Amino acid sequence: MEPLEGRRLTGRNWLFDQPGAAIDLPVASVAAGQMLAAKARSRLGAVARLLGWPERVRQRAFPGGVTLGCTAPVDQLHSAVEALEWACGVAHQDQPTPAFLLQLCETERNPSLLALVDWAAQQGVPCLVDEEQVALGLGCHSLLFPIVNLPKPAEIDPVPLRQGLPIVYVTGTNGKTTTARVLARIGKIAGFQTGSTSTDGLDLNGVRLEDGDWTGPGGARKVLQNQEVQAAILEAARGGLMRRGLAVSCADVAVVTNVSDDHLGEWGLGDVEAMAEAKLMIRKGLREDGVLVVNAGSAPLLRAVARLGLARRGPTLAWFGQDIEEVTLTQALAAGLRVATLVQHQLAVLQGGEVLLQVPLLEIPMTFAGLALHNVDNALAAALAASYVFPLPAIAQALRTFGTQAADSPGRLNLFKYKGATLVVDFAHNRDGVAHLVTMLGHWPARRKLLLIGQAGDRSDDLLEGLVAAARQWQPDHVMLKDALHYLRGRQPGEIPEILRRLFVAHGQLPGSIEFHSTEAEALGACLDWAEPEDLLLLLIHDDFTSAVAQLHAAGAEAI
Repeated sequence: MEPLEGRRLTGRNWLFDQPGAAIDLPVASVAAGQMLAAKARSRLGAVARLLGWPERVRQRAFPGGVTLGCTAPVDQLHSAVEALEWACGVAHQDQPTPAFLLQLCETERNPSLLALVDWAAQQGVPCLVDEEQVALGLGCHSLLFPIVNLPKPAEIDPVPLRQGLPIVYVTGTNGKTTTARVLARIGKIAGFQTGSTSTDGLDLNGVRLEDGDWTGPGGARKVLQNQEVQAAILEAARGGLMRRGLAVSCADVAVVTNVSDDHLGEWGLGDVEAMAEAKLMIRKGLREDGVLVVNAGSAPLLRAVARLGLARRGPTLAWFGQDIEEVTLTQALAAGLRVATLVQHQLAVLQGGEVLLQVPLLEIPMTFAGLALHNVDNALAAALAASYVFPLPAIAQALRTFGTQAADSPGRLNLFKYKGATLVVDFAHNRDGVAHLVTMLGHWPARRKLLLIGQAGDRSDDLLEGLVAAARQWQPDHVMLKDALHYLRGRQPGEIPEILRRLFVAHGQLPGSIEFHSTEAEALGACLDWAEPEDLLLLLIHDDFTSAVAQLHAAGAEAI
């Protein structure tokens, strides 16, 4: 790995429960990492004493590298990054000196901000700090102030600012966006002005406020600083969790949908066990009596929950899974914990001997009568999480209506008809996501089957192997390969498709049945040219979903 620049930790994070800074550094061995960390600790301790910071420094070793972090006052995080880079010897060419760091710290210092943050903590008032403004309170109960013109604590009445609102965090490898969208629909049906973040954008009651990937704490703060918001559904991706941490620590519920071997090698997450612990960091975003909802069918999560001792000293646990006989679910029910599972082909939320909610899968469109097993999991996760913060009738209504149109979940199992063929458009981009799709589509009739697929350049050869192995389970008659030009990430154009081509051939795909197109639009056009009546086409769209759907509509495809 290449040395990374230091980064600000703006909220609770993997290393600390307070703001600070961190940096990931490559090392040749564990011993080299220990030596580097010891040297950096010594230098950073001296700087911390000079700047008047607490000397809190931690390190985390991982294969090929070490993460080093320090805490710092919330008004001096840029200074903390500079100090950390200097201590590790990876500062910019004009390496700062301790005197420079002291000057930088004095320039950045904001005593009014520190006073307001300390007052809010003492008063039990949520306080959200970003680069430009500070919010006291949440959503519709908040007051906003420019960070350069903050009030004195004595001028503020804390009582109305203590009012909470329903907040649900959602993370995981697959399914988090769909789960978050279902939760946002439940909140809307329940009568709340519901703000939500996702990889697609910021929404309020299903209306897009801003496009883009807003799954970091910046997106969460934007939603929670919106004075129209009465409930918040916050999708939190691995990148945001590791890069910046969490926006708040007062959520009612946090969901971990699953964990698989995607995005390994980034942020010091070298294997699926480390990824599971990183995802479970979402628990730090819960209030003291909050609930952590976990997938009982995800083996890495089960192992991580046990390693971390969460059943003994963590938050309240709630479990979901499709097999009611699974030991984790039976033990949870026996202990009086809440569970979501399947009972006689019905989605059920149970606690002890009581059935809180029951909806037949046949009445939940997103599950395709139970064939879409991954969406069964997503529905279970959303229903269980929502049962803690929203009325049960709203949950049932949302489950019965979500997924009846493509706009409910763009990029996830969207169906079109074209020249008598069925087109399935999805965002699946890793082995597990593709495996779920092809398992479901294996039950669908098809005269011929086509797969459109590509991959980002930062995936290892092993991950590409797993992706192709999963795709070949469907035994497509034709494979259209495409380059992910927006996600080359260090690869050359055409490099990933060529690797995929070789892997498909190695897994039994006939060479003459594989095509390559340099752009997603060209590949999609070729798929439409190929289609004939009664064909089934699985189109995995990654570059630009909006443009792809526009291309389908322009060609005459109709959403179904």
